[in-house]
Amino acid sequence: ARGVGAQMFLNELRARGANHECVVAGLAVPCEQRITVSATRERYLGDHRLQGKPVVPAMMVLEWFAQAAQASCPRMSVQVIEDFRVLKGISCDSAETSLRVRLEYDSGSDARHQRLRATILSNAQGERVHYTARITLGSEPTASVAHRTGENLAAEPFPLPLEIAYRDRLFHGPSLQLIEHIDGLSRAGIVGSLRASSPVALGDARVSTWVTDPGLLDAALQLVVLWGREKLQAA
Repeated sequence: ARGVGAQMFLNELRARGANHECVVAGLAVPCEQRITVSATRERYLGDHRLQGKPVVPAMMVLEWFAQAAQASCPRMSVQVIEDFRVLKGISCDSAETSLRVRLEYDSGSDARHQRLRATILSNAQGERVHYTARITLGSEPTASVAHRTGENLAAEPFPLPLEIAYRDRLFHGPSLQLIEHIDGLSRAGIVGSLRASSPVALGDARVSTWVTDPGLLDAALQLVVLWGREKLQAA
C-alpha cells in the first residue's frame, strides 16, 4: 500500500545508529485479512441454508484460505491445503457477518516452499475459531495427480431425477446446483459430471477469479451426500 511504503521510507530516514539491513520484500506473514459477508449480497449464502439460516460453505472457507495465502506470497502458488478442520460452522444470522483470516508461519519452510497455518475467526462470544488448515506454497507449478478408481463405480443407476434429489435430499439453491448429471453409483462410490463455478455466478464481488473453485468442490461433496443417503441410509 502507498501509505505503508511512505512510512517505511520515513522510518529509514529517521533511523540512527549502526548500519543495518532493511528488507522490504519479505513475506507479509503473520497477517490478518478481514472478510465481511451478507446473505443479501453474496448469492451463494442465500443458496446455502441449514434450518433456514445462511451458512458459509466449508469450501468457500477453503477458498478464502487459498486467497489469503496467495496474496501473502505472490511469487509462489498454493500447492497443498491439508489438515482442514471444521471446528464451528459460520452461521450468518445478522445482516452482515465479520470474519478474520489469520495466517502464521508453520514449521518446515525452505527456499522452495513456504508453509503457513491458517485460521478463520469471528468476534462471536469473545473470539471464536471456526476453521483451521495448513497451507504449502511453492515456487514451481504443482503436477496433477491421477487417482486410480475401481471398475464399475457407476454400476447402478441413480434412482432419482436430479431435480428431485436437489429438492428432497440436498439443501442447495440455484447458484450451487452444479451437478449436471449422475452416471451411476455402487457400494464403492458415485460418478457424476459437475459444472465449474465463477465468482460472478456465485455473487462474490471480492475477487474476479478463484484460486480453487468452491462451487465445484461443494458439488463434489453433494455427490458424497447423495451416495451416503443411498448406500448408508445416513446423512
